[in-house]
Amino acid sequence: MMNQKVLDDFNFERLSLVENGLLVLMIWALLNIAFFAVAQHFLSGYKKQFSLMNIYWNVVNLVLSLSGLFSHQEQLERLSLAQTIEAQYSLEKILLFNAGLDVGYIFLGLWLIQKSLTSSKSQERFKGYGQSIVIQGLWLFLFDLTFYAFLNEHGQSLTSLLDI
Repeated sequence: MMNQKVLDDFNFERLSLVENGLLVLMIWALLNIAFFAVAQHFLSGYKKQFSLMNIYWNVVNLVLSLSGLFSHQEQLERLSLAQTIEAQYSLEKILLFNAGLDVGYIFLGLWLIQKSLTSSKSQERFKGYGQSIVIQGLWLFLFDLTFYAFLNEHGQSLTSLLDI
């Protein structure tokens, strides 16, 4: 029979990892917003557009991290072994899916940079937005894969919880 205390401890550790990941994302977003909000006053051309897209991008990161942290507070309930396995692997799949989206963001940014070379109308916007999206996409890719690695390592201990 499964020891509920061991299962509760596993879930508490998983939720702590999630909370820490969301806090890292929130801090990244706040630092980007603050830095680039100030930088807006000193930049022009494509660098100003780069700065502006970093602000936009990180407002979304901030909203996502805060909503995750608020919903996370309500997840401290007792889960069965099946629910625990589902929660663990569901989150891992989400992070891998997000890493795939991040690759898409990087290619979108590269496409915008390439488009800036042939655009006469919005060259600065395409270049600045493109560079920002590439950098933010790269950071999110590293973040999602690192977050996945920590959660996956934690999830490896699930097999020791199974009564086999």
